[in-house]
Amino acid sequence: MFSKANIRGLTFRPALCLAPLAGITHCSFRRLVAEGGGCGCFFTEMLSARHVLNEDLHRSPYLRRSPGERMLVYQLMVHAADPLEEVIG
Repeated sequence: MFSKANIRGLTFRPALCLAPLAGITHCSFRRLVAEGGGCGCFFTEMLSARHVLNEDLHRSPYLRRSPGERMLVYQLMVHAADPLEEVIG
């Protein structure tokens, strides 16, 4: 196993990524993985951009993050009518 990987200026340490798993990759599971050695990058499951606006960033099991998640990628499902500027702002 590689200790780190560099891709386009980003360093992933360790060189592992936690793939998105619907219904599983919520904050509790990601925290368990981080405490067990971690990954260089974590992915959330697919999140509806429209519903993200109604979630509490500090309480939502989908959006909340722990200190062990150095790099977390939020996957968004976006529709043409979604207020994308509000979602990512």
